[in-house]
Amino acid sequence: MVEPKDPITDPKRLYAVRRAGLLDSPPEEDFDRLARAAAAAADAPVALVSIVDEDRQFFKSSTAEAGPFTPERETTLSLSICRHAVASREPLLLPDARNHPFFSTHQAVREGHVGAYAGYPITLDDGQVIGTVCVLDSWSRDWGEPQLEALHSLALDASAVIARRAVKADARAWRSAARAGVTEVLPEGAAGQAGLTTLPAYLAQLDRGTLPPGDRNPKEAREALVAACYFWTRQMDTYLASLESSVLPSPAQENQLRSDVMSAEATLFRALGDFDGQSEPVGPDGDPADPSLNRIHALRDACKHFLEAEARRTRTSLAFRRGLAQISEFEGITMVAAEAEQAMRRALRAVEMGDG
Repeated sequence: MVEPKDPITDPKRLYAVRRAGLLDSPPEEDFDRLARAAAAAADAPVALVSIVDEDRQFFKSSTAEAGPFTPERETTLSLSICRHAVASREPLLLPDARNHPFFSTHQAVREGHVGAYAGYPITLDDGQVIGTVCVLDSWSRDWGEPQLEALHSLALDASAVIARRAVKADARAWRSAARAGVTEVLPEGAAGQAGLTTLPAYLAQLDRGTLPPGDRNPKEAREALVAACYFWTRQMDTYLASLESSVLPSPAQENQLRSDVMSAEATLFRALGDFDGQSEPVGPDGDPADPSLNRIHALRDACKHFLEAEARRTRTSLAFRRGLAQISEFEGITMVAAEAEQAMRRALRAVEMGDG
């Protein structure tokens, strides 16, 4: 396998970014607290919890009141110094970026937004780096050891917050599967690994964050992918049904329904990551040695295509709202995403029915 030349566009890293479910999400106190703590620890005017996507950086939290870090809560990668910490997977410390042989010509430095920078990577359990906890100043700074230790600790805290969110998203996934009558897709090994015998107990441990970690074998990964697909389709169908009802949901209810769909999408990304991390016997033509696995592999490919189309649709929607894309572009990618969704649903039905 040829490794990507740019770590930022590594598909595995981008999957991790989307699995975290933070892109374009609203401000949350958990992350705002981390940004405030970083700013206070470093006595810095600006602190960010930054998520680096393939073509932009999104600020999950920012203490800035002006400048390029507000109000859109994102910038292009040309303004991102965080991307370099993400790419190197190491802390990036710049006491005076204006005199640095590389960063002195960086757009954010030339425009006066960044004089000094200190950022620590946010590294997830799977080893992928999705962003940073960082501080900046428009003047040079001599970052002290206590300040850097505090930033490192806060980056670890950010990783832990994201991990807890993933656990809760999984809990919601299994609840949805239970409500939809598909509890049989609970991975066989999950209950055994945790010493559990019932789905409610499994969910309770997920809620408490006490479920022991365990690697899924290929069969469990396949079942988890099917469960995640069920979860997403049920959540989306619930949301669409609410819009078609004679009694429209309140704004708060609609926001919760939208949040549930986003959570389901993040769960689907995690399931795909688990599935892709497995190796299974293949025949001489590269297809699964067991022909019955063709349907689950077709489902995996359909899920990937849908999630990629949905990510493009989201980016095009943002560009359209800012006047950077035409309505025809948005309509075109929306149609592609809708077709990809239907293909994913057909692949799921094929798995359910056992059709070839």
